[in-house]
Amino acid sequence: MHLRAWIVIVTPFVLWGILYPIQFLRKSNIWRWLCFAFMIVILYLWETGYGALLLRTLGV
Repeated sequence: MHLRAWIVIVTPFVLWGILYPIQFLRKSNIWRWLCFAFMIVILYLWETGYGALLLRTLGV
């Protein structure tokens, strides 16, 4: 597999792995809702193909 394919596959898991603990470490509900919304929106767009489109646009 090419590096681009690995980046497309691994990036959502890395983002989720970073944001999920933040969601529960913050005491404020606003942080929790923002992290949750960010995970839903960004990861949904990534999994529907927009992540690959972004990487192609950036030339990675």
